[in-house]
Amino acid sequence: MSVFKMVLCDIKEGTLKNKRFIAAPLVALFVLLVAQMRIDSFLSAFSIDVTPTLFNLLIDAFRGCDPLSKIMEMHASLPYIWTSIFIFSTFTIYDYAYDDISNFGMQIILRTGRRSSWWHSKCIWVILSGVYYYALFLLTLIVFAAANGYSMTFKDNTLLSDLLANSSCYYTFKNTEEVKGIELLIFILSPLIVICTLNIFQMTLSLFIKPLYSFFVTLGVLLLTDFVDWTVIFPRSAMMTFSEHYQQGGYDINSGWIVCIVVIAVSVITGGIWFRRYDILPQKNEV
Repeated sequence: MSVFKMVLCDIKEGTLKNKRFIAAPLVALFVLLVAQMRIDSFLSAFSIDVTPTLFNLLIDAFRGCDPLSKIMEMHASLPYIWTSIFIFSTFTIYDYAYDDISNFGMQIILRTGRRSSWWHSKCIWVILSGVYYYALFLLTLIVFAAANGYSMTFKDNTLLSDLLANSSCYYTFKNTEEVKGIELLIFILSPLIVICTLNIFQMTLSLFIKPLYSFFVTLGVLLLTDFVDWTVIFPRSAMMTFSEHYQQGGYDINSGWIVCIVVIAVSVITGGIWFRRYDILPQKNEV
């Protein structure tokens, strides 16, 4: 079976038939309701007569937090809402590859001997699943915005964006210019890049440890993201209002993208090398 046919099978079984993906619009709806309450409160408090745009809604949905290790004395709470977006994105796919190699995938490999084809198909599938999850999130955002009178454009309303972003207790807020062009595209795609990186990292890790444990390790990476702003902690690329664009010393999204690309490449290569000697036959104590 070719890689292309395997990917089509994976999309059908691991994505389209996967009921966990219902989490995407449900999580998005909850996140967007909270974001709208914040936006409405700012508009009311400052008596601003502007129409929020899709971009304003997006950056508040993915607002993130200060590095909590820097503001421990303030007893700041974890950004549960931001974290939940990525927890559920990882949860949707965390055990599919492991289950597949224990069943249908094992039969294909034993008959064809093409381990590399199976691994490459799973790498492609896990990226496409991340795209699907984020597409559902964005579709929910667009429908939500249309139903609540937002301006249906991703143009940056800088007045409102600055108000939403000027909430850091650690960084110094900068007087920013409008987010547009390539920078706007980077903002929109950053959550997708983080989702895909976490997914492929978790899937590769599941070759070494059980999927549930690899899921918890990925969860640990997300929790660490809430506490530090090290460049290597790439999920901060999706904390939009705490990025370098808005905050002096904030996280550099461009550097985060580089880290994501490196993590994806290392995961694919490491997984491919390891899978060549991975024991696909079930152990006697496995059920």
